[in-house]
Amino acid sequence: MEEAAAPPAGERPGDRRLPGPATGGAGDEGRIEDVLAQPLVAAVEALGGYGGLVYLRSRDRRSLVLCVVAGMPRSLLRPWWRVPVGAALPMAEAYRSGKRLWLPDERATMLRFPQFTAALPYSFASAHQPVSVGGETVGVLVVLRSAAREPLGEAAVVRVLHDAGRSTEERLAGFVRRAPGPVAADTDTGTGASAAADTVAHRTEYDGQPVGVRLPSPPAHPLRLGMVEWDLDSDRWWADDEALALLGLAREDFDGTTAGVEANALYPVTAFTLAPGSVLALYTDGLVEQPGSDIGTGIEAVRRAFAHSGADSVEELADQLVGPARGVEDRPDDVALLLTAYRRAPGA
Repeated sequence: MEEAAAPPAGERPGDRRLPGPATGGAGDEGRIEDVLAQPLVAAVEALGGYGGLVYLRSRDRRSLVLCVVAGMPRSLLRPWWRVPVGAALPMAEAYRSGKRLWLPDERATMLRFPQFTAALPYSFASAHQPVSVGGETVGVLVVLRSAAREPLGEAAVVRVLHDAGRSTEERLAGFVRRAPGPVAADTDTGTGASAAADTVAHRTEYDGQPVGVRLPSPPAHPLRLGMVEWDLDSDRWWADDEALALLGLAREDFDGTTAGVEANALYPVTAFTLAPGSVLALYTDGLVEQPGSDIGTGIEAVRRAFAHSGADSVEELADQLVGPARGVEDRPDDVALLLTAYRRAPGA
């Protein structure tokens, strides 16, 4: 039976949140999670990803254990906290083969790893870089990227993964060198070499729970503000140029009335018909936004969950749609969801 790594006193496994990229030199961190954080964050940023993972092999060498998660809630990845080495999953194949793996979109992933695609029901790309120490593969670094973003050429991906693998190897090598244990081999018995190898193996194995890493905050975008005055008694409007630009109106087309705003606004009212049995979902952006992820990815995930839920009631459907949002840490906005079901009236 495997023995899980004990967390520091007073701290539950995985509760700690590491900062963004470390500023020190290679291998200067005290815990293996700190060692892996910087190259992972750098790779996620270089590939324009929304999240990243680092797996290390377990003590018994039968599994890959998730060690560090960047930009994503750990709860979302719970099914992959521990992956069998022989699994038909991209991180396991990269570990077994020792070769980097680039899956540029959902179709490429589906063709090779349908199980992975079915478990993450939205369009994504993924890059997998084996992590080595002394020529021996000890884990895998993974970057997840929205497939809706501008495509990346394979050469660019290979360059980023190569740099991430080299940086990770240097840091892990420095981490291993600081491990207590024999450093010189006994040439007669070979026991020193064996003990040193055992020390290296032990220091690069992991059986704990994953630790979260914060990605650097994206730059704040400037806001364009405008001034509007509305006289409710006369229904007369006054707006400056900035406000008209926000409304999508030209000065010459604005007649100073509510009707004029509605008729020429950038988002006109749209009418549609619901068939009997339909369910309409109205939600705030808090349901689909999360740090480090494109909002289009969140909308697509909700759309697919909505279409394939199989729920027997709107209450059950609401729980299914809101459930994943409850597990997202540092969600920037509140979550609100309104479901309305349209049923044909009796005798209609």
